[in-house]
Amino acid sequence: MHATRRRTTAVVAATVLATPLLLAASPNHGHPSGHDPAKDAAKLSRQLVRASSGKDAYRHLQQFQAIADSAGGHRAAGSPGHDASAAYVYQQLRHAGYRVAYDTFDFVYTETLAEKLSVVSPTPRDITIRAMTYTTSTKTGGITAALAAVPVDAATGCEASDYNNDDGVLSGTLGNVASGWIPTGGVTQADGERLVADLAKVDEVTVSFEIREFQEPRTTRNVIAETRGGNAARTVMLGAHLDSVTAGPGINDNGSGSAGLLEVALELAKTHRTPANKVRFAWWSAEENGLKGSEAYVAKLDAAQQKQIALYLNFDMIASPNGVQFVFDGDDSDGVGSGPGPEGPPNWSAT
Repeated sequence: MHATRRRTTAVVAATVLATPLLLAASPNHGHPSGHDPAKDAAKLSRQLVRASSGKDAYRHLQQFQAIADSAGGHRAAGSPGHDASAAYVYQQLRHAGYRVAYDTFDFVYTETLAEKLSVVSPTPRDITIRAMTYTTSTKTGGITAALAAVPVDAATGCEASDYNNDDGVLSGTLGNVASGWIPTGGVTQADGERLVADLAKVDEVTVSFEIREFQEPRTTRNVIAETRGGNAARTVMLGAHLDSVTAGPGINDNGSGSAGLLEVALELAKTHRTPANKVRFAWWSAEENGLKGSEAYVAKLDAAQQKQIALYLNFDMIASPNGVQFVFDGDDSDGVGSGPGPEGPPNWSAT
């Protein structure tokens, strides 16, 4: 990884942590006259930015890579690679003095076995396709059949607005096993448009299609760590998903977010400062399967525990050269989303 990007991995996490530290410094009448908690928090955040080095964050990435190399090339949830990654994070945090726990949950592990698509006639060619997580499978060897163009209307789920039409092969998850009605894969928009154009020119386009996915119920775990002190009623939470896809070690997605967050947590512990409000860190599992780890965690919280979380900050692929910072419009106040999310504390948002 480029040296500048290594530095960014740590500094992005440290800089953004200034927000919860300032939040944690809300003035109250218990402070002696002349004491300014906001200034103290700002000073602490600057200290963390200086202390969180790219070199130290990079050593966590090296560890994640070494784990993947020894575990089949990936750190996917439910695999030995993820188990070892979670154990590494757990041990680092426990040694630093945090209150650390595993948050265990069940999910369906998936691994792609085959993803092939080709035009057989009239003009043979191969097309890149990606299996959707939780797809059902074709038989071994796939099927050969005439291509059908689905009508574009509100009843088919094939409107342009239903998909992310960015460049590249469409990939993602169907959400759960129950949603996998038929073998499903994604292609690029350009390949899709060419197939539709082919159908308009000839009576029949024949394709060969094979999508197969291994699926198995497994158990995995999030890693949750929090400061031993601080006001739990205004908990500030920071998270990053620790799992990779099965196709690789996930060093940027999302080893970078996990490493940056881990390094900042370790540097915060070294200050021996207790924030006014509790700070909680989470390393999620099975995010690549559809946010399974974070959803499982939230589902276990009762209403009172949910309301204690004043702010949530998420770190994903922070080593990307084109990274951005977003605020999640949880209550859909802008009116451009799919409606409000689950109820949380007043004015609650995530970034």
